[in-house]
Amino acid sequence: DTGVENQPGEGGEVEKVIPSALLNNVANNVISQGTIDINSEGHGITVDASGAMVKITGGGNITVPQGNENNYYALKVDNGSVYMALSDAYGSSCTFGGSGDTEINGDLYVANTGSMNIGIKGEGNYLNGAIVNEGAGVAKLVLLNNAQWTNVSTNSKKGITSYLTNLGVNSGARIEQTADSGDIVIENYGG
Repeated sequence: DTGVENQPGEGGEVEKVIPSALLNNVANNVISQGTIDINSEGHGITVDASGAMVKITGGGNITVPQGNENNYYALKVDNGSVYMALSDAYGSSCTFGGSGDTEINGDLYVANTGSMNIGIKGEGNYLNGAIVNEGAGVAKLVLLNNAQWTNVSTNSKKGITSYLTNLGVNSGARIEQTADSGDIVIENYGG
């Protein structure tokens, strides 16, 4: 159990706080011009404030615990936005901001007014995990030049439907479905 228990509040309830390697819960920008390396005991990156942004221009590695009931996410965006290895939102102006590898081991989660924009480019670069979208969240994924997405939940729930607002795929990129994969729902596709 990696949660941190706070002291009881009003009414005697004890709140369990789930740790995150990088947390932005205020309306600030966190920008990394290089790559990141996160091996977390909880969530990888969490953004939860209107106007909050985390931008990692060079990609990197994010790994969170697998197969546990706490449902830790590599990226968790309730409100605000995350850009990883994309310098802009998906569309004609989409450009990769870095040449570093992007390796994500863990499910992605977006909800409420959250927006995630993930770019994965090149052989050996990947996302291993489902994309959980609850509510009005925006999930955008671009796979280029032999990058791979294996659509299997890394949490305790198998067969989760991955929901993408935008998916861009080309140049030999692959999406792998296994026996444990859920469906993929794509609102807008380009490639």
